[in-house]
Amino acid sequence: MRKLHYVKAPFYKRVLAYILDTLIVGVPFIMLDISTLFSDYPTIPREVLVLIQQVALLLYFVILEGTGTNSTIAKGWLGLRVIKTRGREMDLTTSLSRYLAKLLIWVTLMHGYFRLLVPGVNQAIQDEFAGCLVVEEVE
Repeated sequence: MRKLHYVKAPFYKRVLAYILDTLIVGVPFIMLDISTLFSDYPTIPREVLVLIQQVALLLYFVILEGTGTNSTIAKGWLGLRVIKTRGREMDLTTSLSRYLAKLLIWVTLMHGYFRLLVPGVNQAIQDEFAGCLVVEEVE
């Protein structure tokens, strides 16, 4: 039986996972948006499409990080997962609070993510707010 340990996930893996996850959810909406440009039929207004995409992103991150493997598809590919600071499994409430804090980070011009670059910190503001960590499994 192998024993796993966790270390805080490196900045580059977190950024890569976020980009990949955004593409996983976003590409179908981009394709739908492009297809409406060439349609002769009534299309979905862009504002409605953006709202649906934001709800899809919320559900994607909150459900996948708050249940099961505690990782999104891209985090799973990269060997990352989200846990509570005391090592407990994530739940939907914690995952939702983390996602909402992530939205506030955009207001502060991504300051919460740049904090990950400070040696020894390696915890984004939204993770600290929600009481969780993004970790990498190591043997």
